[in-house]
Amino acid sequence: VASLDTSGLIPLLVLSITMPPSSSSITESEGEVEEEALYLVIQRISGGRLLVDEDNDTWINLHNQPGLVNYVAFGRRKAGSRSIHTNGSRNTLTSSSSEEEEGKSSSAATPVSPLTKDRMMKAAKSLLTCKLATASGWHADHSDAESLVTLSSTTVASVVTIPQASLVGKCIPGDKYMKYHHQLDKDRSEELYGQWVSILHHEALKLINPKKYDDKNKRGMEKYLRRAEETLIDPKEMFKTGVYQGKYSAFNEGGFPLLLADGSDIPKSQVKKLTKIFNAQERKWKAAEKEGKDCNNKEHHINEDSTEIISKNHVREERRPSATSATTIDSEIIVDEGDLGRLHMANGTFGGRQGWEMMSTGPFTHQLVF
Repeated sequence: VASLDTSGLIPLLVLSITMPPSSSSITESEGEVEEEALYLVIQRISGGRLLVDEDNDTWINLHNQPGLVNYVAFGRRKAGSRSIHTNGSRNTLTSSSSEEEEGKSSSAATPVSPLTKDRMMKAAKSLLTCKLATASGWHADHSDAESLVTLSSTTVASVVTIPQASLVGKCIPGDKYMKYHHQLDKDRSEELYGQWVSILHHEALKLINPKKYDDKNKRGMEKYLRRAEETLIDPKEMFKTGVYQGKYSAFNEGGFPLLLADGSDIPKSQVKKLTKIFNAQERKWKAAEKEGKDCNNKEHHINEDSTEIISKNHVREERRPSATSATTIDSEIIVDEGDLGRLHMANGTFGGRQGWEMMSTGPFTHQLVF
């Protein structure tokens, strides 16, 4: 299996090339049942910039936030079909089949075992606890590697999730075409991607803040995630989106609602409540803006040359007439809330335009299948 080091460029392809077994191979077939599988390619990063809203061209800046990016895809693989390839005294175990080697699509009647929540939870725990990240430059033997959970206990860290259906691709030796017969359909993949993002957050909260995790479970993770998402909104836009969308028809310059959707006045009791919510959001936003500026002024501890180049690039990004400044604030609000401590989570767009700019002192790439 060969993983292509793309240094952050997308789309990302992982070529899974299976050579036919020799005459000394021993094959054990235990049925034709297939199972859904989670395919990950993980790269170490020292920072980056991710598109999170295609329509509004909204990006999240993860400046000076070392961590990992996980490119994720969902596909089918044979369940229970194993080939033990013998090469002298050395054995290798693969999950290939003759159909997979030829790149053929499996029959529509072939039963498929779904990807379970339990398996995804274990995969998320592995991603968060395996020693794959570093805070700065890396040692030749990777002895400085640490887990995301450990890294986030000492510095601001990030975990980025980007959907990449092309990971489930195969290339027959000698062929010049990629085959994607083992991909799941788009709707199912989108459903699983949403579950993966939610479970990754769920497991991170359990590992980093177990006390708050128990509290969130009592209130319901769905409600908690929705409220956490709402804290990332500019106060000027807060009453125009999310749960407030469509409730009001007029706003002042600061984004505070003036009239209800039907054009009538807002009751005084409701105005008082909305004022309290608005002021709290404004305080968080301003505090995060200050922290975001302080974070962007910090220097990388990699080396002086790369630090100077990266810093100049950040200055240019901040001058762009886009949502860059706001998205820097977005990443800091999570710290202000204290839910995941210093660990920031950012998720790429599904099924449309994607954008990802990354910095790395050495990608340190791994391919995992769960």
